[in-house]
Amino acid sequence: MADRVLILGASGFIGSYLRESLGQVKQRVLTGTYHSHETPGLVPLNVLDVHAMRELIGESQPQFVVFLAGTKDVERCEKMPAYALDLNVQAVRNYVEACLSLKVRPVTLFFSTDYVFDGFDGHYSRSSCVGPRTVYGLTNLLAERILGRSNLPGVILRVSAVMGRRGGFFRWLETSLIAEESISLFDNTYFSPTSVGRLCRFVENCAAGSGGLGLDAGMRIVHLSDAYRLTRYQFGCAVAGKLGKPLTLLQPSLADLSTTTFQSDLSLLPDGVKAFRPSHQWDELGEIF
Repeated sequence: MADRVLILGASGFIGSYLRESLGQVKQRVLTGTYHSHETPGLVPLNVLDVHAMRELIGESQPQFVVFLAGTKDVERCEKMPAYALDLNVQAVRNYVEACLSLKVRPVTLFFSTDYVFDGFDGHYSRSSCVGPRTVYGLTNLLAERILGRSNLPGVILRVSAVMGRRGGFFRWLETSLIAEESISLFDNTYFSPTSVGRLCRFVENCAAGSGGLGLDAGMRIVHLSDAYRLTRYQFGCAVAGKLGKPLTLLQPSLADLSTTTFQSDLSLLPDGVKAFRPSHQWDELGEIF
């Protein structure tokens, strides 16, 4: 079990859940970083400053590192490619360089994305060919390649659409439904939601050295989702049902895929699953609320 854990980029939505989950082990020393959003209990870090990165790793001596840092703003990445390259590629390069210079090999869990695929056909498994069509997806794929060549042990985690109450989309959806406001949701873009509870369990298993992942070897790629293929509209219907709200509040709409960063189908098959479960049986909402 990892007694010293470092979360790079711990101030965001996923980071807040992981701090709580990983912090439940009393003997564990948990260090988390923030950049622009000052958060009590976290330490500041500019991931583009390789000297600061080296100093932090040297001081905290982590056995397990969760790499959440970077930009998840798909539209901004499209408009500002240099910004995306800095935060999603150079930051990873700095991390690897810091580890190599210190001669340390912490088990590293890097959060990648379903956007490394082209978004045409969906049903993406680990054996599917990558082919990003966005700057965001490309920069994450470049980061994957850097880590794959780094000789660091760990996991490149391709995770799809993490859902939890603290997330912006889910918070907006739940708030709107509770207020019984009419909502328009896309019904022509498919994705695979990942409940935050499932994600936290996976990360804790990695930190505990369980799950049969063989984390002492090099980097391996893992796919994680709840194994459902849904449109945003179908997802909204599932949430409305959970809240006991009428489905008439939800209006299906069509995204213009020629002018947005939305992809037609980014559904992601988790490892060990060969086919998606029927969407009308989706039962993972308990791990989101």
